[in-house]
Amino acid sequence: MRKRLSILAAVYLVCLACVLALFHTPIEATVDLAALNDTAMTAKDENWDAKRIAAELDRAYDEMAAQKQARNLGLEAGVIVLLTVFCGALAVALVRIERRMIRPFRQMESFAQQVASGNLDVPLAVNKENSFGAFTESFDLMRTELARAREAEQRANASKKELIASLSHDIKTPVASIRATSELMATTARSDKQRSQAETIVAKADQVICLVDNLFDSTMRELQELAVHPQELPSRDIVALLSKADYEKAVVFGDVPDCLIYADPSRLQQVFDNILANSYKYAETDIAVSASLEDDMLVVDIDDHGAGVADNELPLLTNKFFRGKNAQGKKGFGLGLYNAASFMEGMQGGLECFNKPGGFTVRLMFTLV
Repeated sequence: MRKRLSILAAVYLVCLACVLALFHTPIEATVDLAALNDTAMTAKDENWDAKRIAAELDRAYDEMAAQKQARNLGLEAGVIVLLTVFCGALAVALVRIERRMIRPFRQMESFAQQVASGNLDVPLAVNKENSFGAFTESFDLMRTELARAREAEQRANASKKELIASLSHDIKTPVASIRATSELMATTARSDKQRSQAETIVAKADQVICLVDNLFDSTMRELQELAVHPQELPSRDIVALLSKADYEKAVVFGDVPDCLIYADPSRLQQVFDNILANSYKYAETDIAVSASLEDDMLVVDIDDHGAGVADNELPLLTNKFFRGKNAQGKKGFGLGLYNAASFMEGMQGGLECFNKPGGFTVRLMFTLV
C-alpha cells in the first residue's frame, strides 16, 4: 500500500511541475490590431507627438500582458485544484480498496496456506464490513469444523489403538494356556498321531502369539507418537515458545530466572498453545506470565483475569474429555489441559490449576538440571 501511495505522490508532483512550467513560461503578448488602429486614429486627430504615442503603446502592451498573466494564474490555480482533488480522491480510493479487498484477500490467502499445512489453531479475523466478510466467516467456520473433525478422528484412532493394544495383551494369556496344555498333551500322548496333533497345536499357538506380539508392538509404536523426550533447555526459551503461542498478543511477560530445565520443546509448545487457547476462549482478558525459583523447581504462573471455574471442578480440569460449566456454548473437546498435564508429567514436571482473586492461574513446574 505504501508503494502505491508513493507512486501516486510521485505522479502528482510530476504533473504539478508540468503545470507550473506550462503557466510560468515568459509571456509574449499578442498585438491587438483594433486597439492599435484606434490609438493611431486618436493620435492623428489630436496631433500626438512621438513620445506620447510610444508611452501609450507601452501602456497598452502592459495592460495586455497583465490581463494575460491574470488569466494564466487563474487557469493555473484551477488546474492545480483539479489535479489535487483527483489525486486525493484516487488516494482515498486506493486506501479503501486496500482495506476492503486487498488486505482481506491476503489474510484469506495466508489463512488458506495455514489450513493447507495442517495448522487449524489460528483463527481468521472476521470483519463483515469488507467485501469478503461473508466468505471470511464461512472460511473460519470451515477451519473450526476441520479442527473438530480432526480432533474427533484423533480421539477415535487413539481409542481404537488403545483397544487393540489392550486386546493384544489380553489375547496372549489364553493362548499361552492353550500352548502349555498342548505341550503337556504332546509329552503324555499315547500314540504318534496324538503327539503330532498336540505339537501342531503348540506350533499354531506359537504362530498366534507371534502375530499378537507384532500387532501389539506396532500399536504401541503408533501410540508413542506423542511420546515426550525431555532435554536440557534454557529457561529463556520459555518466552520464545510463549510468544509463538500468543497469536492474539495478549501476554504480558515478567522476568524469567536464567536457568536450565528439563523439557521437550515441541511438547512444551503444545502445552503453551493449549493453555493460551483456553485463556482466549474462556477469559478473553490480558494474560500475565511470571516465573520464580522454588525448591529446585522453576515455577511459571500463567494468569488471566477471567471468572475462573467452580471450586468443585478444579480437580477435574485435567481429566480426559472433561469440560466445566463455563464451557457451555463454546467449542472444544476437553483435551487441552489433559494433554498439557500429560506432557508436563512426561517432562518430569507438573501442572496445577487454581482460582485466585480476580482471575485464574495455570501453574507449570519444571525440574532444574
